[in-house]
Amino acid sequence: MEDIDVAENRIHLRDRGELSNGAEIKTVHAPRSIDVSSDLIDEIVTYVGRAHTAEVETNHLFIKLHGQRSGQALTYADVDSLFRRLRHKTGCDVTPHVLRHTMLTQLAELGWALSADLSNLCASLTRGPSSGMGTGTGSSLSRHSL
Repeated sequence: MEDIDVAENRIHLRDRGELSNGAEIKTVHAPRSIDVSSDLIDEIVTYVGRAHTAEVETNHLFIKLHGQRSGQALTYADVDSLFRRLRHKTGCDVTPHVLRHTMLTQLAELGWALSADLSNLCASLTRGPSSGMGTGTGSSLSRHSL
């Protein structure tokens, strides 16, 4: 959770080496900082205050809230299971990957100019098209007139 900078409304993405839940950063050689809205920071703080009790020993933001592994970092299998349950309950064929690409398609259709390097785009969009974007290398996003 040291990657959440509450004072600066920023999330840092950087390589942490081998993690207990098997998670990996996609681009190890390119750490990024993403500017996010104060509303998102408030939601993160609220979640952490509720989920990260004194018994939780992990530094991971997203943790299991129930069950035998309660308080441990979410794994790929946990996220996959969550999306399978959501698909079953809603009838929507959705995955985290589909959500990312659907959003990018919709932005392109709305006239956003999207660069080739979009790895930090999703969180940056919480601030909107006219505000500061992430400070990661190689990323650009702009809204042009239609």
